[in-house]
Amino acid sequence: MVRSYPRTPSSDREDAGRLRSEAAEAKHTAAMRAAGYEPLEPCPGNGKPWRSRHLPCGNIVSPRPAYLSAGRVGCAECAKESRRAIFQERAGGAGRAEADMRSVGLEPMEPYRNSQTP
Repeated sequence: MVRSYPRTPSSDREDAGRLRSEAAEAKHTAAMRAAGYEPLEPCPGNGKPWRSRHLPCGNIVSPRPAYLSAGRVGCAECAKESRRAIFQERAGGAGRAEADMRSVGLEPMEPYRNSQTP
């Protein structure tokens, strides 16, 4: 007599793999939302681009979950703004340029624009 089993060992492995991938997707989805992104499609994997909406600016971007967990910025536009703000803070802006000119006896003839414009 041959016994039939409702499940085979291979189907148990498949179920275990499916449960692991569902748990990983839930973990990645929670991490994306915590970083300010709303996923627009299912998780493709930890190291693959994941199409999402960046909630602070509304841009559609494709960050990798691994990059976000490493502390990197996924939105290029927000990264540019961040770098621009840091550069302006270091440069001191118009107030510092005018103060530097006045400290050596010069009077500005027009408003300061940026460090690249003469």
